[in-house]
Amino acid sequence: MNLLANKGYGIYDRVDIDMDDFMFLHRLAEKTNQLQKEISHWKKAFDNENKIAGHLQKKVERLEKELRSYQEIADISEIGIAGAERN
Repeated sequence: MNLLANKGYGIYDRVDIDMDDFMFLHRLAEKTNQLQKEISHWKKAFDNENKIAGHLQKKVERLEKELRSYQEIADISEIGIAGAERN
């Protein structure tokens, strides 16, 4: 089989290659494309998981802040009640 090989800068040479070598290169190119698609898929999935984790972290932080506010109110109320009982 006779193929054109790119030497760069738009210069091509004819290269003799047997069919086994051609099929090997073809399978290699297909596998490379498949792996690139799979990597892209998993990167997107990872990014989506990170977004979800970020949203959940913000929700936890907001709920913890709300809990602290209620705890502070409860502490102040207990001090007020204890002071009133002493009087």
